[in-house]
Amino acid sequence: MPARCIIAGCSNTTKDCVSLHVFPKDDNLQRIWTSKVKLTRGNWKGPSDMSVICSTHFEDSDFDHGLYSLFSFKKLRRLKPDAVPIIKSNVELTQVFAIQKIRICKDMEYWLI
Repeated sequence: MPARCIIAGCSNTTKDCVSLHVFPKDDNLQRIWTSKVKLTRGNWKGPSDMSVICSTHFEDSDFDHGLYSLFSFKKLRRLKPDAVPIIKSNVELTQVFAIQKIRICKDMEYWLI
């Protein structure tokens, strides 16, 4: 079973042309990420080894756009070490998902050509 984004209302997988990001090891940052997820899932107990958040819940500025990402064979989107997910309303999320899927899929097509 593929990993899915754990934000409530979002079930993105890598098949949806998004990148998935595991919870940070840093305790403070992990607590912040956990509090963001709890805004959408009140009874959520906390991250497991399989818990991931998709790229639609981060700003473009949260990603490292260094040389590795430009010349990588895989179009990997690497988060900066201090990145924190953003939680938007369901209407905003629907619009963001559509825009980011188009942008990421176009990027992937560009790199696959």
